[in-house]
Amino acid sequence: MASSGEDHTWDVIVIGAGIAGMTAAYRILQADQNARVLVLEAKDRVGGRTDTLEMNAALGKDVWDLGGQWVGRTQHHMLWLMEELGITKYPQYTAGRKVLRLSDDKIRSYTTSIPTLPLMSLIDLHRFMSAVDRMAKTVPIDDPRKAVYAEEWDSITLETLMRRLMWTQTARDAVEAAVGVVAGTKPRMISLLYYALYTQSAGGTEALVDTKEGCAEEFRINVSIEASYL
Repeated sequence: MASSGEDHTWDVIVIGAGIAGMTAAYRILQADQNARVLVLEAKDRVGGRTDTLEMNAALGKDVWDLGGQWVGRTQHHMLWLMEELGITKYPQYTAGRKVLRLSDDKIRSYTTSIPTLPLMSLIDLHRFMSAVDRMAKTVPIDDPRKAVYAEEWDSITLETLMRRLMWTQTARDAVEAAVGVVAGTKPRMISLLYYALYTQSAGGTEALVDTKEGCAEEFRINVSIEASYL
């Protein structure tokens, strides 16, 4: 926007310079190079939930992706866009032990896709994941409003479902951590219908959080998506 106070006329104004907004502006200009497109962004950078920072590491400076760094082979549209922009991928490294700390401040290490939790918490976690998967299968991907319980599920949050179904704090902490990774927010910030659709689109809860073949975190992106639009 001009600081001189001049009036401007835009054909399209895109609100938000995240992946969706930048892709929308990119596609519009592909279709019409003369289109006057304005992208508005509240932050001082583009990329939205994708964020790449340079941080100190043992051997000097290192680059860390804080969001949007994974892609799976079933995410066809994202893969097509990456190919178009010349962005490559490589398999997510998963060998070795993983480390997790929840609200009880215990540091847990594990080698599987499910963290090491007390037996009752594991049962609690399995019941909740199975319940979400069953609900997700009833949500039509092309129009989630047609789901039988669409209105009810869209009126409550994922956290509400967690409170109804889960009885151990450790399992709730694990779910909240997983939702933060895959959805970039907290369970209280998204509707149950949205998360059921999200899960259905991915092919199930496990596909959202795992790194094995066909899952959403199977590959890492070779460069920051944020930088690819600059």
